[in-house]
Amino acid sequence: MAKQVAVDIQEIGPSKFIFAVLHVLANKIQGVADRGPGDISLKQWLLVIMILQFEEEPPTLTQVSEALGSSRQNVKQLALKLLDKGLIKMEKDSNDARILRLRVCPKCYEYFRGKLVYQEHFLELLYKDIPEEEIKVTARCLQRLLENIIKMEELVNGGYEI
Repeated sequence: MAKQVAVDIQEIGPSKFIFAVLHVLANKIQGVADRGPGDISLKQWLLVIMILQFEEEPPTLTQVSEALGSSRQNVKQLALKLLDKGLIKMEKDSNDARILRLRVCPKCYEYFRGKLVYQEHFLELLYKDIPEEEIKVTARCLQRLLENIIKMEELVNGGYEI
């Protein structure tokens, strides 16, 4: 039997509920995913996905850090673990040796090809019994939340206090 959700939407309202549940979900998804097959953490997997989003040229460590919303130091630690496994390369930029670029290796594609069934099953179970329309509405809401937090980051980085 599934455990009950610890946060009651009726008590705190939908906005605060979403805020709380986003944190709980992130932690629980990471915990379940990290206990799955293989030796790649969810954060390492997300790093690979983010690297692949840059099509023009391999992204810099800083670009990936900003895209993930994580510190450069944390992303570098994740990247070094993937580097040790032979799944990515860290290369100095051809124009500026201070800049590190991240590139996915062929071994990485092979590794994740072998995990495809598990990944598909994981997502199938995660979204079980949720109608497609609800998933689409949630995706639109999350996109707007992401846009808002990016605007808030810009304000805070500009010295504005929230």
